[in-house]
Amino acid sequence: MPALTFLFYHLVLTTKYRRPLLTPAVRAAIARALDDQTRAHRAHVLAFNHGRDLAHLHILVILPPDQPIAAFARDFKSESARLANHDLGRTGRPFWGRRYFAKTVGSGSLDTARRYVAEQWDR
Repeated sequence: MPALTFLFYHLVLTTKYRRPLLTPAVRAAIARALDDQTRAHRAHVLAFNHGRDLAHLHILVILPPDQPIAAFARDFKSESARLANHDLGRTGRPFWGRRYFAKTVGSGSLDTARRYVAEQWDR
């Protein structure tokens, strides 16, 4: 019987120059991109929230082991930037910063990580 393995990641992205661009309309576009990318990468989002500064985003995501977090982050950043820039009426401008933070989360601390992401607005 084959083993069933999933990897849990806490992913944090910041906007370029930490500009407060994560308005409600932009967050809706980002949510659409996240939905598309979770389907494309056979992933599942457990939590998704932005910080009070409207310049960073936290995602708690489950990926199968054959889907690298780097590919998921690259594809999500690309598609969400395209949709967000379209909604902001700008083209060809960077939306996300060049780097991101990704950390694996153990199943024992999954509830803590989920709470942490969900409470980002309160921090």
